[in-house]
Amino acid sequence: MAEERDCIRRVGADSFELAIDLRHAPLYITRWSGRATLDDAAALQAAFTELAEAAEQRGGRIAYVNHVGGLERSSSEVRRRLTEVAAELNRSAHGRASVGSWNIVSNAVIRGTLRMIRWMTSNEGEDHFVASLAEGITEASAALERVGESVEVVAADYSFPSPDAL
Repeated sequence: MAEERDCIRRVGADSFELAIDLRHAPLYITRWSGRATLDDAAALQAAFTELAEAAEQRGGRIAYVNHVGGLERSSSEVRRRLTEVAAELNRSAHGRASVGSWNIVSNAVIRGTLRMIRWMTSNEGEDHFVASLAEGITEASAALERVGESVEVVAADYSFPSPDAL
């Protein structure tokens, strides 16, 4: 269990948590839960910047698969700040290192709506919406392999570390 705990990075406090599974880097599999605050937005920016800068220093790339089903709606001020953080990340080392994020949205109607919004707004980032963790891992791994990164994770066998390990 200590080994699993060492391979998870936790970001957030009190009402919010982002857990990042580091075991399959440069593919980072994340689990989001709770309601983010402004402090959490700053912590998220720092965590994602650190991962991207490390990848850039080694001349590599990164990808994310995000399980966001546990998120709760934050205040409009926090949502605005998170949007600004995403834009800032896209213009930084993170934007240069990331091949994309695969966001798990199990509801097909919501997934389709998000894809349409992304298309209509010409989103700078490489956000993808998938139905399952396995689909996200498969697509993100393929994207990383296309840019010369090897990923050692079998999508069908993957499971996020148990909450006890966190």
